[in-house]
Amino acid sequence: MRILSLVMMFALVACSSLRYTESMSPSSSNDPGVTVMTPPYLQNMSQTGMVIMAEVAENIPLAVEYGKTTGYGFTVPMELIASGGGTWFCRGIISGLEPGTTYNYRLVLPSGDGITGNGTFATSPARWEDFSFAVLGDTQQGNTVGSHGDRIYWEADVWEPGNSMFSHMVEQEISLFLGIGDHAADGDDYSRTRLSYLDRMASILGQHVPYFISWGNHDGNSPDHPLRLAADMPSRWRTDSLSVHSPGYGSFAFEYSGVFFVCLEHFTTTALAADDPGNDITNGWLDSVLSSRKARDARFRIVSVHVPPYCERWIDGDARLREHLVPRLEKYNVDICFSGHMHGYERGYVNGVHYVIAGGGSYLDCFEPLVYEWPHMLIGGQVNGEPANVPGEYRRQSSYGVLGPPEPIEGGIFHGYARVSVRGNNLIMDMHGFNADGSYIGILDSFEIK
Repeated sequence: MRILSLVMMFALVACSSLRYTESMSPSSSNDPGVTVMTPPYLQNMSQTGMVIMAEVAENIPLAVEYGKTTGYGFTVPMELIASGGGTWFCRGIISGLEPGTTYNYRLVLPSGDGITGNGTFATSPARWEDFSFAVLGDTQQGNTVGSHGDRIYWEADVWEPGNSMFSHMVEQEISLFLGIGDHAADGDDYSRTRLSYLDRMASILGQHVPYFISWGNHDGNSPDHPLRLAADMPSRWRTDSLSVHSPGYGSFAFEYSGVFFVCLEHFTTTALAADDPGNDITNGWLDSVLSSRKARDARFRIVSVHVPPYCERWIDGDARLREHLVPRLEKYNVDICFSGHMHGYERGYVNGVHYVIAGGGSYLDCFEPLVYEWPHMLIGGQVNGEPANVPGEYRRQSSYGVLGPPEPIEGGIFHGYARVSVRGNNLIMDMHGFNADGSYIGILDSFEIK
């Protein structure tokens, strides 16, 4: 969404005090020390593989040591690539793993000396199992509205409640996280990528939970931009030439425990004309993955695209997505379409598809007007001329570091993330709400698919 003013951005930089720096001296005097800027985080999970990423200050060869026990036993080298900010992103691609298995790992120097403590990850299960995942978008900025009005939501720590939401997801023991775009204010800028993505999403969530991202309009429009270099998605495995794709760029699909996910890239779908051969919605790629055997046999099908097809505040959604994406969602029996872009929560249901906007990851769109009333949207705008609100109360800042009195939630404008629980052939989506300071409100909305 909208980029902060320069004054606001300087304030955010000044407030960033959570950078992870760990300088560990190896036991061998022949090995230099390594400064870990971003601790190892989990990417590109599958039944037989995992990608471990990290960020270091020095251009020193590193490796991932891994195994079923803390004795490890296996090692893969890590690729180092310049971040654009004077540091280096490290990427270790692990393959040949067993499905549904927990592994231990750590980063090591060429000497074999460890530079990080032991971490664990689990591969995707081979059979259908009960699991849960979380969904959230628009975590790119702080919880302020300096360029949108005079209401400041939480000055004491502008990165709340994003930090608390990521921590809450970890406590909920989710199996994976689905990011729905705009995870940096500008993915072409290293400092902004560090503020919102590396220091928070990767460091707080990614150490414990692998995540996948449907990239948004703020995330950088080139595979060479810092945010894209700092990620590794299943787009790396695409072999077609229909559109641009790299480890951190492009649309992709993956399966987890009988749920089929499609993550659409903003710059190879929504930002392109429908007749552009690079548009993954209309060039045949989306049809091919949604008609695949894995998609047809899945118990649920999930599609995520950053800009929503339907929206009621700020914009009415995207007309081209309504023309080209929505018919495909209906044709291929997609259960839920997740989006962000609007900073708040909206939900609706039409022709067998649930539409959910979960963009409450940073400042809220309190000042955006209701622009269209879609009759099938149940939360976010109006239903039959009456406000379609979430029951409950939300608290913002009244004075520096002090929450104000509770006020009714209007139009779905509150911070929150969606937790989706898959239990057998049932799916339950719970919307977890948070106050401006990161304190937990509770589950504010739910629906179930049987």
